[in-house]
Amino acid sequence: MPSVVVGPLPVPVPSAEYDACPVTELFRRFGDKWTLLIVVLLGQRPHRFNELHRTVEGISQRMLTRTVRILERDGLIARTVHATAPPSVEYDLTPLGRTLLHPLSTLADWAVAHGAEIASARNRHDAHPPSPGSSMTGDVGGPPVELDEAVEFYAAYLDALYRYEVAVRTEPDDVLAERRARAHTFLDPLRGAWIDTWSPRPPGLTPEEIGQWEARLPTMRRPALFLVAEYAVPEWGSLFAGYTGGTGTLTYRSYMYRFLAGEVDGKPAIVSQYSIEPSYGEEGQVTWDFTQGVEVADLGRPVAARGLREPFLDDEILDYRRILQETGA
Repeated sequence: MPSVVVGPLPVPVPSAEYDACPVTELFRRFGDKWTLLIVVLLGQRPHRFNELHRTVEGISQRMLTRTVRILERDGLIARTVHATAPPSVEYDLTPLGRTLLHPLSTLADWAVAHGAEIASARNRHDAHPPSPGSSMTGDVGGPPVELDEAVEFYAAYLDALYRYEVAVRTEPDDVLAERRARAHTFLDPLRGAWIDTWSPRPPGLTPEEIGQWEARLPTMRRPALFLVAEYAVPEWGSLFAGYTGGTGTLTYRSYMYRFLAGEVDGKPAIVSQYSIEPSYGEEGQVTWDFTQGVEVADLGRPVAARGLREPFLDDEILDYRRILQETGA
Protein backbone atom coordinates (compact mmCIF):
# COMPACT_ATOMS: atom_id res chain seq x y z
CA MET A 1 0.00 0.00 0.00
CA PRO A 2 1.41 3.47 -0.84
CA SER A 3 3.06 5.25 2.04
CA VAL A 4 0.93 8.33 1.47
CA VAL A 5 -2.09 6.28 2.56
CA VAL A 6 -0.61 4.55 5.62
CA GLY A 7 1.83 7.25 6.74
CA PRO A 8 1.16 9.33 9.87
CA LEU A 9 -0.78 12.57 9.60
CA PRO A 10 -0.61 15.62 11.90
CA VAL A 11 -3.55 16.14 14.24
CA PRO A 12 -5.41 18.27 13.41
CA VAL A 13 -4.65 18.14 9.67
CA PRO A 14 -3.83 21.74 8.59
CA SER A 15 -6.40 22.80 5.99
CA ALA A 16 -3.83 24.71 3.92
CA GLU A 17 -1.57 21.64 3.72
CA TYR A 18 -4.51 19.40 2.85
CA ASP A 19 -5.58 21.79 0.07
CA ALA A 20 -2.02 21.97 -1.30
CA CYS A 21 -1.56 18.18 -1.31
CA PRO A 22 -1.35 16.79 -4.89
CA VAL A 23 -3.41 13.76 -3.84
CA THR A 24 -6.22 16.04 -2.67
CA GLU A 25 -6.15 17.96 -5.93
CA LEU A 26 -6.23 14.77 -7.99
CA PHE A 27 -9.24 13.34 -6.17
CA ARG A 28 -11.06 16.66 -6.51
CA ARG A 29 -10.37 16.61 -10.21
CA PHE A 30 -11.65 13.06 -10.71
CA GLY A 31 -14.51 13.46 -8.26
CA ASP A 32 -16.56 15.64 -10.59
CA LYS A 33 -19.24 14.26 -12.88
CA TRP A 34 -17.38 14.05 -16.19
CA THR A 35 -13.57 13.91 -15.86
CA LEU A 36 -13.20 10.18 -15.20
CA LEU A 37 -15.47 9.28 -18.11
CA ILE A 38 -13.56 11.55 -20.52
CA VAL A 39 -10.23 10.00 -19.49
CA VAL A 40 -11.60 6.45 -19.92
CA LEU A 41 -12.97 7.25 -23.38
CA LEU A 42 -9.69 8.82 -24.49
CA GLY A 43 -7.85 5.82 -23.05
CA GLN A 44 -9.62 3.66 -25.64
CA ARG A 45 -8.74 5.88 -28.63
CA PRO A 46 -8.54 9.53 -29.68
CA HIS A 47 -11.85 11.39 -30.02
CA ARG A 48 -12.81 14.57 -31.78
CA PHE A 49 -14.66 17.17 -29.75
CA ASN A 50 -18.06 16.67 -31.37
CA GLU A 51 -17.65 12.90 -31.09
CA LEU A 52 -17.04 13.23 -27.35
CA HIS A 53 -20.07 15.49 -27.07
CA ARG A 54 -22.27 12.92 -28.82
CA THR A 55 -20.83 10.02 -26.83
CA VAL A 56 -21.23 11.51 -23.34
CA GLU A 57 -24.96 11.86 -22.86
CA GLY A 58 -26.02 14.87 -20.81
CA ILE A 59 -22.80 16.91 -20.94
CA SER A 60 -23.13 20.44 -22.31
CA GLN A 61 -20.66 21.87 -24.80
CA ARG A 62 -19.58 24.43 -22.20
CA MET A 63 -18.92 21.76 -19.56
CA LEU A 64 -17.09 19.52 -22.05
CA THR A 65 -14.92 22.47 -23.10
CA ARG A 66 -14.15 23.24 -19.45
CA THR A 67 -13.31 19.60 -18.67
CA VAL A 68 -10.93 19.05 -21.59
CA ARG A 69 -9.22 22.40 -20.96
CA ILE A 70 -8.53 21.46 -17.34
CA LEU A 71 -7.18 18.05 -18.34
CA GLU A 72 -5.05 19.66 -21.05
CA ARG A 73 -3.66 22.16 -18.54
CA ASP A 74 -2.80 19.27 -16.20
CA GLY A 75 -0.86 17.60 -19.02
CA LEU A 76 -3.17 14.57 -19.08
CA ILE A 77 -4.61 15.03 -22.57
CA ALA A 78 -3.26 16.54 -25.79
CA ARG A 79 -5.24 18.65 -28.24
CA THR A 80 -4.55 18.40 -31.97
CA VAL A 81 -6.09 20.77 -34.53
CA HIS A 82 -6.59 19.23 -37.97
CA ALA A 83 -6.46 21.51 -41.01
CA THR A 84 -9.83 20.45 -42.38
CA ALA A 85 -12.59 22.72 -43.63
CA PRO A 86 -13.83 23.67 -41.15
CA PRO A 87 -10.92 22.89 -38.77
CA SER A 88 -11.54 19.99 -36.37
CA VAL A 89 -10.04 19.28 -32.97
CA GLU A 90 -9.00 15.84 -31.69
CA TYR A 91 -8.12 14.88 -28.11
CA ASP A 92 -5.95 12.00 -26.91
CA LEU A 93 -4.29 10.97 -23.66
CA THR A 94 -0.69 12.03 -23.22
CA PRO A 95 1.91 9.52 -21.97
CA LEU A 96 1.37 11.03 -18.51
CA GLY A 97 -2.39 10.58 -18.86
CA ARG A 98 -1.97 6.93 -19.84
CA THR A 99 -0.13 6.24 -16.58
CA LEU A 100 -3.44 6.96 -14.85
CA LEU A 101 -5.30 4.12 -16.55
CA HIS A 102 -3.82 1.34 -14.38
CA PRO A 103 -4.57 2.93 -10.95
CA LEU A 104 -8.02 3.97 -12.19
CA SER A 105 -8.65 0.37 -13.31
CA THR A 106 -7.59 -0.87 -9.88
CA LEU A 107 -10.02 1.52 -8.20
CA ALA A 108 -12.79 0.49 -10.61
CA ASP A 109 -12.11 -3.20 -9.91
CA TRP A 110 -12.36 -2.52 -6.18
CA ALA A 111 -15.70 -0.72 -6.68
CA VAL A 112 -17.11 -3.64 -8.67
CA ALA A 113 -15.79 -6.26 -6.22
CA HIS A 114 -17.25 -4.50 -3.18
CA GLY A 115 -20.34 -2.88 -4.72
CA ALA A 116 -22.72 -5.42 -3.19
CA GLU A 117 -21.22 -4.92 0.28
CA ILE A 118 -21.59 -1.14 -0.02
CA ALA A 119 -25.21 -1.48 -1.20
CA SER A 120 -25.96 -3.81 1.71
CA ALA A 121 -24.42 -1.38 4.20
CA ARG A 122 -26.50 1.47 2.76
CA ASN A 123 -29.68 -0.59 3.04
CA ARG A 124 -28.93 -1.44 6.68
CA HIS A 125 -28.22 2.21 7.46
CA ASP A 126 -31.33 3.48 5.67
CA ALA A 127 -33.50 0.92 7.46
CA HIS A 128 -32.39 2.33 10.84
CA PRO A 129 -31.75 6.04 10.32
CA PRO A 130 -30.51 8.15 13.26
CA SER A 131 -33.18 9.78 15.38
CA PRO A 132 -33.85 13.48 14.71
CA GLY A 133 -32.12 14.50 17.91
CA SER A 134 -28.99 12.45 17.39
CA SER A 135 -25.65 13.97 16.43
CA MET A 136 -23.81 12.38 13.53
CA THR A 137 -20.70 13.99 12.10
CA GLY A 138 -21.49 15.20 8.62
CA ASP A 139 -25.17 14.19 8.80
CA VAL A 140 -27.61 16.66 7.26
CA GLY A 141 -30.38 17.15 9.77
CA GLY A 142 -31.13 18.57 13.18
CA PRO A 143 -32.81 21.93 13.86
CA PRO A 144 -33.70 23.59 10.54
CA VAL A 145 -31.68 26.52 9.29
CA GLU A 146 -33.81 29.66 9.01
CA LEU A 147 -34.17 31.47 5.68
CA ASP A 148 -32.54 34.62 7.04
CA GLU A 149 -29.56 32.58 8.22
CA ALA A 150 -29.28 30.97 4.78
CA VAL A 151 -29.25 34.41 3.11
CA GLU A 152 -26.45 35.56 5.41
CA PHE A 153 -24.58 32.30 4.78
CA TYR A 154 -24.64 32.69 0.99
CA ALA A 155 -23.64 36.36 1.21
CA ALA A 156 -20.67 35.44 3.39
CA TYR A 157 -19.66 32.62 1.03
CA LEU A 158 -19.71 34.89 -2.02
CA ASP A 159 -17.64 37.41 -0.09
CA ALA A 160 -15.09 34.69 0.70
CA LEU A 161 -14.97 33.66 -2.98
CA TYR A 162 -14.42 37.27 -4.00
CA ARG A 163 -11.58 37.70 -1.51
CA TYR A 164 -10.04 34.50 -2.84
CA GLU A 165 -10.22 35.82 -6.41
CA VAL A 166 -8.58 39.06 -5.28
CA ALA A 167 -5.82 37.04 -3.63
CA VAL A 168 -5.28 35.04 -6.84
CA ARG A 169 -4.50 38.32 -8.57
CA THR A 170 -2.62 40.25 -5.90
CA GLU A 171 -1.46 38.27 -2.86
CA PRO A 172 1.50 35.95 -2.09
CA ASP A 173 1.02 32.21 -1.70
CA ASP A 174 0.53 32.24 2.08
CA VAL A 175 -2.31 34.78 1.90
CA LEU A 176 -3.82 32.92 -1.04
CA ALA A 177 -3.82 29.68 1.00
CA GLU A 178 -5.55 31.45 3.90
CA ARG A 179 -8.25 32.86 1.60
CA ARG A 180 -8.78 29.45 0.03
CA ALA A 181 -9.03 27.78 3.44
CA ARG A 182 -11.58 30.41 4.52
CA ALA A 183 -13.75 29.71 1.48
CA HIS A 184 -13.54 25.98 2.18
CA THR A 185 -15.10 26.46 5.62
CA PHE A 186 -18.43 27.00 3.86
CA LEU A 187 -18.30 23.59 2.14
CA ASP A 188 -19.47 20.17 3.32
CA PRO A 189 -16.19 18.35 4.09
CA LEU A 190 -17.71 14.90 3.46
CA ARG A 191 -19.01 15.63 -0.02
CA GLY A 192 -16.09 17.20 -1.80
CA ALA A 193 -14.18 20.45 -1.62
CA TRP A 194 -13.87 22.90 -4.46
CA ILE A 195 -13.54 26.62 -5.04
CA ASP A 196 -15.62 28.44 -7.59
CA THR A 197 -12.75 30.01 -9.48
CA TRP A 198 -11.67 30.01 -13.11
CA SER A 199 -8.22 31.42 -12.41
CA PRO A 200 -5.93 28.96 -10.58
CA ARG A 201 -2.40 30.30 -10.16
CA PRO A 202 0.86 28.36 -10.17
CA PRO A 203 2.73 28.48 -6.83
CA GLY A 204 5.97 30.31 -6.16
CA LEU A 205 5.38 33.46 -8.23
CA THR A 206 7.29 36.63 -7.36
CA PRO A 207 5.32 39.89 -6.81
CA GLU A 208 6.29 40.95 -10.32
CA GLU A 209 5.08 37.65 -11.77
CA ILE A 210 1.82 37.92 -9.81
CA GLY A 211 1.28 41.32 -11.44
CA GLN A 212 1.91 39.81 -14.86
CA TRP A 213 -0.50 36.99 -14.03
CA GLU A 214 -3.19 39.50 -13.00
CA ALA A 215 -2.79 41.36 -16.29
CA ARG A 216 -3.74 38.19 -18.19
CA LEU A 217 -6.91 37.54 -16.16
CA PRO A 218 -10.35 39.00 -16.94
CA THR A 219 -11.73 41.93 -15.00
CA MET A 220 -13.40 40.79 -11.80
CA ARG A 221 -16.49 41.80 -9.87
CA ARG A 222 -18.04 40.77 -6.58
CA PRO A 223 -20.56 37.94 -7.20
CA ALA A 224 -24.23 38.89 -6.89
CA LEU A 225 -26.78 37.00 -4.79
CA PHE A 226 -30.16 37.10 -6.54
CA LEU A 227 -32.37 34.69 -4.68
CA VAL A 228 -32.38 32.17 -1.84
CA ALA A 229 -35.10 29.51 -1.88
CA GLU A 230 -35.90 26.71 0.56
CA TYR A 231 -36.95 23.25 -0.64
CA ALA A 232 -38.33 20.29 1.30
CA VAL A 233 -36.41 17.29 -0.06
CA PRO A 234 -37.44 14.00 1.63
CA GLU A 235 -33.98 12.42 1.76
CA TRP A 236 -32.37 15.65 3.00
CA GLY A 237 -34.95 17.56 5.00
CA SER A 238 -34.58 21.21 4.08
CA LEU A 239 -32.21 22.29 1.33
CA PHE A 240 -31.52 25.89 0.41
CA ALA A 241 -30.69 27.04 -3.11
CA GLY A 242 -28.62 30.19 -3.54
CA TYR A 243 -28.90 31.68 -7.05
CA THR A 244 -25.73 33.64 -7.71
CA GLY A 245 -23.73 35.44 -10.36
CA GLY A 246 -20.10 34.83 -11.26
CA THR A 247 -16.97 36.88 -10.60
CA GLY A 248 -16.30 37.67 -14.28
CA THR A 249 -17.62 40.89 -15.82
CA LEU A 250 -17.85 39.42 -19.34
CA THR A 251 -20.88 37.17 -18.84
CA TYR A 252 -24.00 36.70 -20.92
CA ARG A 253 -26.08 35.61 -17.91
CA SER A 254 -27.14 37.15 -14.62
CA TYR A 255 -27.63 33.85 -12.82
CA MET A 256 -24.48 31.74 -13.23
CA TYR A 257 -24.57 29.25 -10.37
CA ARG A 258 -27.01 27.59 -8.00
CA PHE A 259 -25.44 26.36 -4.77
CA LEU A 260 -27.39 23.89 -2.63
CA ALA A 261 -26.82 24.00 1.12
CA GLY A 262 -28.03 21.82 3.96
CA GLU A 263 -27.26 21.59 7.65
CA VAL A 264 -24.05 19.76 8.52
CA ASP A 265 -22.86 19.45 12.12
CA GLY A 266 -25.34 22.09 13.27
CA LYS A 267 -24.55 24.77 10.68
CA PRO A 268 -25.24 25.38 7.00
CA ALA A 269 -22.79 23.95 4.45
CA ILE A 270 -22.77 23.85 0.66
CA VAL A 271 -23.29 20.31 -0.60
CA SER A 272 -23.50 20.82 -4.38
CA GLN A 273 -23.00 23.27 -7.22
CA TYR A 274 -24.94 23.68 -10.47
CA SER A 275 -24.16 25.90 -13.46
CA ILE A 276 -26.84 27.50 -15.60
CA GLU A 277 -27.60 26.25 -19.09
CA PRO A 278 -29.41 28.21 -21.82
CA SER A 279 -33.16 27.63 -21.83
CA TYR A 280 -34.47 25.32 -24.54
CA GLY A 281 -37.87 24.51 -23.06
CA GLU A 282 -40.87 26.65 -22.30
CA GLU A 283 -40.49 30.35 -21.76
CA GLY A 284 -39.27 31.07 -18.26
CA GLN A 285 -37.76 27.62 -17.71
CA VAL A 286 -34.16 27.72 -16.51
CA THR A 287 -32.00 24.60 -16.84
CA TRP A 288 -29.23 23.72 -14.39
CA ASP A 289 -26.22 21.48 -15.08
CA PHE A 290 -24.79 19.59 -12.08
CA THR A 291 -21.05 20.20 -11.70
CA GLN A 292 -19.81 19.38 -8.17
CA GLY A 293 -20.74 17.77 -4.85
CA VAL A 294 -23.92 15.69 -4.48
CA GLU A 295 -26.48 15.62 -7.29
CA VAL A 296 -30.07 16.11 -6.14
CA ALA A 297 -32.50 14.54 -8.61
CA ASP A 298 -35.54 16.72 -7.89
CA LEU A 299 -35.92 19.70 -5.61
CA GLY A 300 -39.68 19.89 -6.12
CA ARG A 301 -41.55 23.13 -5.42
CA PRO A 302 -39.97 25.77 -3.19
CA VAL A 303 -41.58 26.27 0.22
CA ALA A 304 -40.04 29.66 1.03
CA ALA A 305 -37.90 32.22 -0.78
CA ARG A 306 -36.21 35.57 -0.38
CA GLY A 307 -35.68 37.76 -3.43
CA LEU A 308 -32.65 40.03 -3.23
CA ARG A 309 -31.97 41.26 -6.76
CA GLU A 310 -33.92 40.64 -9.96
CA PRO A 311 -31.83 39.16 -12.80
CA PHE A 312 -31.69 40.88 -16.19
CA LEU A 313 -32.52 38.18 -18.79
CA ASP A 314 -36.15 37.39 -19.64
CA ASP A 315 -36.07 33.66 -18.84
CA GLU A 316 -34.28 34.28 -15.55
CA ILE A 317 -36.67 37.09 -14.61
CA LEU A 318 -39.66 34.79 -15.17
CA ASP A 319 -37.97 31.98 -13.21
CA TYR A 320 -37.14 34.39 -10.37
CA ARG A 321 -40.70 35.74 -10.21
CA ARG A 322 -42.20 32.23 -10.46
CA ILE A 323 -40.26 31.05 -7.40
CA LEU A 324 -41.34 34.09 -5.38
CA GLN A 325 -44.95 33.67 -6.51
CA GLU A 326 -45.03 29.96 -5.65
CA THR A 327 -43.86 30.70 -2.11
CA GLY A 328 -45.96 33.83 -1.63
CA ALA A 329 -42.82 35.88 -0.97
